[in-house]
Order: sequence, then C-alpha cells, then structure tokens
Amino acid sequence: MTRRFRRLATSRRILAGAFTLALTLALLVQPAAAVEPTFFGADSVWNRTLAPDQKIDKTSDARVAELNRQVSQFGTWINHKQWSTPLYIVPGNTPKVKVTIDNPSPTCCPVIKKKSRKVPIPAGAQPANGGDRHITIFQPSTNKLWEYWQYRNTPTGPVAEHGGFLSRVSTSKGIIRRGEGATASGLPVIAGTILLSEAQAGEIPHALAMAVPQQLDGWVWPAQRTDGAVVSPPAGVPTNARIPMGSRFRLPASLNIDAQPWHPFTKMLARAAQKHGIVVRDQAGAVTLYAEQPLAGTNADVWTPIFGTPYPSVRLAEFPWDQLQLIKLGRIKGT
Repeated sequence: MTRRFRRLATSRRILAGAFTLALTLALLVQPAAAVEPTFFGADSVWNRTLAPDQKIDKTSDARVAELNRQVSQFGTWINHKQWSTPLYIVPGNTPKVKVTIDNPSPTCCPVIKKKSRKVPIPAGAQPANGGDRHITIFQPSTNKLWEYWQYRNTPTGPVAEHGGFLSRVSTSKGIIRRGEGATASGLPVIAGTILLSEAQAGEIPHALAMAVPQQLDGWVWPAQRTDGAVVSPPAGVPTNARIPMGSRFRLPASLNIDAQPWHPFTKMLARAAQKHGIVVRDQAGAVTLYAEQPLAGTNADVWTPIFGTPYPSVRLAEFPWDQLQLIKLGRIKGT
C-alpha cells in the first residue's frame, strides 16, 4: 500500500471513529423519542405523566429536608451489581418448573404459591447478588410476571421464601396486593428499576423506585405495607417530616434540565423524576435507586460505561435533591 493510500485509510478510520463517538454521545445526551415503558398500564403510578401543576403536599418542605438529611448522613447509591433484580423475558415455549415457596408462615402468600406451580424459568437463571436474591420473570406471550425474594436453586428445583404475581401486566396498575410481593412495600421489584435497554436508549420512560434508610412507620398508596422492621429517624425529627413508604417525589416542571452541567445519565434521572416522579418502595442503608442486574450470578459490571464511573454516587452527587417536591400524600396507614 502506498503512503498516500495508507494516509487515506487512516483518515477514514479516524473519521469513522469520530462519527461513532459523536453518535454515541448524541444518543446519551438526547433522550430517545420512541422509548416506551416495558411494564404496566399508561395510567399506572409508574407511567403516568405528572401535571406541571401537580398538587404538592403541605409537608413537602419538611419531608424533602428530611430526605436531604439522609442523603447527607447515609450517602446515595444505585443498586446495579447486587440488591437489585435481573429480568428474564422469556418466550412462550419456555419449559415450566415448580418454584417451592418455603415461607414458614402457614398464612403466607396463597396467590404466589398457587401461581408458582408452573413458572417459565429459563435454564441457568440466577437471582441478583446480595441478601434479597430477587429475580423477575416476564412472559410477554401470556402477559404474566413472577417475582421472588430469597430465590435459590437447589438439587430438587428452585425455592423462594416469598414472591408476587401479576397477570395482564401491560394494563396492570403496577401494584401487588393481598400481602404478597417481593419488596417491603408490596410494589413490584421491577417497578421503577432502570432497565439497561432504557439507559442505552437515552430515556427512562417511567418513575424511579427509591429506598431510604429511615422512615415513618406507615405507608401511603401506592405502597401496600412497610418493611415490618422500619428504622425510624432520630427522635428530633417530627412526625410530619418523616417519610412514609409510598411517598412520591418529583422535580418541578420549571427546572431546565438541559441547561444543567450534569452528566447525561444524571440528566436522564432528572427527566424521569420531573416527568414521572420517584416512589419510595423500600428501605436500605443509603438513599438508593435501582438498576437492572442483567448478568446475575456474576460480578460483571455493564453499568460503569453508562454511569461514566464505577461509583454511581458520583452521578447522584449532581442530582438536585434539594429541589424535589413531595406530591400530595393520601391517607397514611399503619401508624
């Protein structure tokens, strides 16, 4: 090859690489227009768009200040390599297996016990790393979803301690009732979880799920219960500042997210919080959001290229926690 043609080939490779990088950055910076939520109905709490003038709770300032206290004291995180959930989307011909529910309570979860007799679990399926060992199975052809807590594979078949089931997933309200489900609140573990495909497309088209370390011992809709072992804030935090399970925060509609000097992923989070909100779904050791764990059973990390750092707390440090507002609460139950 002559020197001229070598230079030309090199130039073409550089231009191609530059084009690919520019396209990748464009996808990250600009939300994709056609991203649709994978789960639940358009009117569900997860997918419904908040009105610009959505009613704000009279305790908003106090509870947002309490949330920010916990952000400062306990830090922030996105569960992505453990304590989240893998999502197995399975075809209609997936062989069905029985999942044994070994909860010691004789009154535990009759629905998931019944619905676990034949579950389309793919070979080699693994739960998330971490103590909760969550797993989510979705079969589009039947429009059904199974989720489990403390899931494990044994020589005699899969076993779990608790779980939940939803039929008609595409029109569901995204709430698991009757004391069932794999989370502390009875809200599906996949609900509010950031899917890898969403982040790669540049838009999170639904509300975010959040856990906080300290809560009010009570819940509001859409939550169905509390953790049971609620960690309460210090005695000096008044009751009307404590955060009940099911609380829904949002960023104000007037916030110009595009003008902020944040990383593209932080802007994705902020747009989701502005348009759909953030729902308190669980309790954790830090103020925590959730991302899908697509390679469960391994230590593989597919999120660092998207976060731009191995530490998602770096992205959450940019997030405007102090600008959040609390959507008007329903009746607080369980207190």
